[in-house]
Amino acid sequence: MALNDEVREQRKLLKGKGPGAYFQYFWDYYRWPTVGVIGGIILVGSLVFNFVTAKPDALHAVLLNCESPDLEAGMKLESEFAEAASIDTRREAVSIETGYNMTTGSMLGQYDMATQVKMMALTGAGDLDLLVADAYHFDEYITGGGLLDLREVLDEAQVEQLEKEGLIWYYDPSLIRVEGETMPSNEFISAEEGAAFENPETFTLPDPGQMEEPVPAGIILTGRPVFERFWMYTDTVVAAGFPNGSKRLENARKLLDYLMSEEAGKEKDPA
Repeated sequence: MALNDEVREQRKLLKGKGPGAYFQYFWDYYRWPTVGVIGGIILVGSLVFNFVTAKPDALHAVLLNCESPDLEAGMKLESEFAEAASIDTRREAVSIETGYNMTTGSMLGQYDMATQVKMMALTGAGDLDLLVADAYHFDEYITGGGLLDLREVLDEAQVEQLEKEGLIWYYDPSLIRVEGETMPSNEFISAEEGAAFENPETFTLPDPGQMEEPVPAGIILTGRPVFERFWMYTDTVVAAGFPNGSKRLENARKLLDYLMSEEAGKEKDPA
């Protein structure tokens, strides 16, 4: 039977049987196509809405392994920093992520690998403006050549002042360069060894006087009031740096200044 004939036959059978019969017919024959169409409309509408309403990023920072018990720490920092830096969050987005965590040591699990992929995606796209991390993982980034020379980001007076305070973390590209490429270490490190490396009581910064090509790329932030306020990095050395490819260095510098300030450590009254 041709399709048109089948439709006519169905209409004859439904004639005079009321709305319920028509609904049942529709449900039996057109349920899934209708669901598909509605789902497609919702998906397209959502994509269009997100595209139209998406705000450009004013800043994207990651506080790796901060382990704050305050689940709203990131949002608080975002709003407080935006206000301090005069960033209009109705027009631009400020993102300070505090949920990225990785295991200390060489034994990596699926979550660690997922975090690595996220970090690689951010840095590869130039969407990470400031990295703050525990010393163990910061060491991986700085010795891998993944951070900008501070002399390219900060003015000379700032670098000199940080140097006087003993807060600059240097690395030597010549120690890890092989035929023009940086090579990761294959040495196995246990979780206990990793924790010992970043212990504030025993940690020592690399000595630039022992380097052929000392490059300042990290700033020690251990014990800053903002971390004490949010119970972040309570038993580890913490450092910050500017990832290669950062697109918003001005706001990244402002965030660094804010994290180093006394103001950031003060509890704010709820609005």
